[in-house]
Amino acid sequence: MIGAVKNIIFLLLVYAWTETYATKHDWMQCHDVVNGCICKWVGGRKTATCTRALFTDIPQGFSDEIQSLVLDYTEIRTLKNDAFRQAGLINLQKISMKYCNIREIEKNTFAGLSIVIQIDLSGNQIRKLDPKLFVPTEKLRHVYLNNNSIARLEDGLFVDLKFLQTVEFEENQISYIGHKAFDNIPQLKNVKLNNNQLNHLNKTIFEKFTGSLKSLELKNNPWKCDCHLRDFVVWYTERLYTDPISCFGPGYLAGLSWDQIQPEQFVCKVDVGTFFSLLKLWGKTFF
Repeated sequence: MIGAVKNIIFLLLVYAWTETYATKHDWMQCHDVVNGCICKWVGGRKTATCTRALFTDIPQGFSDEIQSLVLDYTEIRTLKNDAFRQAGLINLQKISMKYCNIREIEKNTFAGLSIVIQIDLSGNQIRKLDPKLFVPTEKLRHVYLNNNSIARLEDGLFVDLKFLQTVEFEENQISYIGHKAFDNIPQLKNVKLNNNQLNHLNKTIFEKFTGSLKSLELKNNPWKCDCHLRDFVVWYTERLYTDPISCFGPGYLAGLSWDQIQPEQFVCKVDVGTFFSLLKLWGKTFF
């Protein structure tokens, strides 16, 4: 009798352990519910990899334990509001959606992703970013939006992100950056803006990060080296200048690097009519 009881207890313990083990590892069985995906440990994170899967939206069916999501080379054209939260992916720490032909990111796409630390949306066709897009991502550290078609970084885009360190926007169409597009980011270290359409930058955008900023890359932009760029160049060359950055215009400075030009050479043309009007005004004032 005692032996039978012991056997029953043993079987119950085995069953309980099996159920617990299975429950803990259900997240790895994602291929059974999400076609085209493999779930396994990658870099110490529970990762769902769905590269080249035939998705047009964020897939449903993953365990909420998934920490890293790779959806590179899928066909998700629009990232919709609450897309990740509605899919139950509230514990994501890393998102990679490179070369997906994404054209639009709705304002509340990242709602609920309070612990995400890295977002990579490089190689898409994104043209615009809502200024409130990253508000929910309070733990964000690294943002990669290289090789898109973004033209403007508006005020408020990167604000109050206490852990943000890296921002990359290489190979876009950026011609404007708001004075408060970057604000209250105490750990900002690296910014890449190479190969865009920048003519001018105001030093107030980045000088507030002098204590933390280690690298600000600005090569291959059509810089107009006139009086409107002078203050920024002086600040930049004294604190962050590394690789040569060349002027696109005006003609007499085209091709020269910033460190080859004296501050007084960054001048603006004066309209002839305005010049003579000023001469007349000065004449009446002083003579």
